[in-house]
Amino acid sequence: HQRLRGAQLAFGRPLEPVFHFDRARVVVTLDADFLQGQPESVRYARDLITLRDPEARFMSRLYALESTPGLIGALADHRLALSPADIEHFAYRLAAAFGAAPAMAGPAPAPRWESALLADLSAHTGSCLVVAGEGMPPPVHAIA
Repeated sequence: HQRLRGAQLAFGRPLEPVFHFDRARVVVTLDADFLQGQPESVRYARDLITLRDPEARFMSRLYALESTPGLIGALADHRLALSPADIEHFAYRLAAAFGAAPAMAGPAPAPRWESALLADLSAHTGSCLVVAGEGMPPPVHAIA
């Protein structure tokens, strides 16, 4: 599993991530469809929908980068279709913006979209969740 190898890179041992969508003000998916095929999919869906209620105290923001249209993109406030390689480069640029990884050369495929996402992540430090899809390489999982 790519996510276990990514956890090995990030934490020194293979750990299974457990996401807390119920605590996230901003959620970013990097070609991840966490609502299907995951052991915790039902809980993740319930937690995400709870924070997406317009009647709630606050409503979380959902950004989806996807290589194939899916349910997450349909639910997202902001959806960007990119190739898997471009999503990987995007992940490195996000990490570099926060000093967590070296910058990768190359143009940003959607500079305005990216700058809006960076501003939202910066405004909600400590309450953001970044989820990498199983098809992303281990370094992207480590970044997430």
